[in-house]
Amino acid sequence: MPPRDVVTSDLPTSETMRSSGRSSGRSSGRASGFTLVEIAVAVAILGLALTTLIGLHTRMLDTYYNERNRTKAAFLSQYVMTMLEVAEQPPETGSKEDPLYSRLETIGYLDTVDEKQAIKKEFEGWSINQEVTSVDLPLIEDALRRVDLVISWGPTEDDTFALVYFIDNTQAASGSSGFASAGGLS
Repeated sequence: MPPRDVVTSDLPTSETMRSSGRSSGRSSGRASGFTLVEIAVAVAILGLALTTLIGLHTRMLDTYYNERNRTKAAFLSQYVMTMLEVAEQPPETGSKEDPLYSRLETIGYLDTVDEKQAIKKEFEGWSINQEVTSVDLPLIEDALRRVDLVISWGPTEDDTFALVYFIDNTQAASGSSGFASAGGLS
């Protein structure tokens, strides 16, 4: 059978579809798609979600840098404390504050590092505060030296690491051992 020619008058019009109650999926002559209000609401929701994610990412980076610095400070304070402990004489009582780089250079830490300039740049702005006090025991005067080390790398109290250590002062010439008391924030 040959194909039949379609006559446009045979096709239903929107007028005839409305009157007959049938619909082609479109609502009474409206074009399909999203309205401007729907798009604006979707963009607003997406904007809120992205703003929240960026805020969380920023906080995560701040936490990462702070914990990285705290770990470096813990390592370096242990190193400084070890150098004080193995010294021939216990540290003198009193306080002193230095840039961290110059203290590391003084105790010989930089002798083990190839990239001294990179280390100097990395610890720029870091400082170390050392306070040494004499501790008397009931029968022994000046038996221990309490060493408080505080390494700081920023302006707030959260940007510090503190370590308290006791060094035996009764056997100073024999290279005595010390006793760690606490580490972390104080």
